[in-house]
Amino acid sequence: MAPVADRKSLRPWVLQVYTMMHQVLQIVDPEFAEGEHYCMQVARSDDAEAHQVRRHKEAKDITHQYLCALGNFSGTTLRQYSETGRKHFNMDTQLRFVRMDGRIDHEVIYNDFKGVRFGLVFYKSYDPMIEKPATGYMDVGTSFAEVHSSIAFHKQLTNAIRSSQ
Repeated sequence: MAPVADRKSLRPWVLQVYTMMHQVLQIVDPEFAEGEHYCMQVARSDDAEAHQVRRHKEAKDITHQYLCALGNFSGTTLRQYSETGRKHFNMDTQLRFVRMDGRIDHEVIYNDFKGVRFGLVFYKSYDPMIEKPATGYMDVGTSFAEVHSSIAFHKQLTNAIRSSQ
């Protein structure tokens, strides 16, 4: 598979966002980023009713995933359930890079949602380097400030996503 930067069919904003986030992944988890065997999903939400991310699991993932939320918004929380489903952990993903196991039930909780939210998810359904998938964890997350302290980086990334509109 060709590196994303070499793919001519991508929209310019997708390529820009992917390239910037690949830099973040290389810092946060170089092993995950190696070979670019991951997918990027971008979802825009401006209406809590129309854009519910209901409780689900990613059955085809082979390892953890990374996610974050960008934009000017308030009122959302990522919830991941325990493997038994009896307990859950809530996490604010705004400007945080969260690692979680998407194969365990999770959802986005909307509570008085306002603004525009861009959710980015990076996951793997194939990687020749992974022999046996690992399971079951969620990290508290790495803030973008810890990875890229530049305010200009945050604005450039958010503006790249907004340019898709």
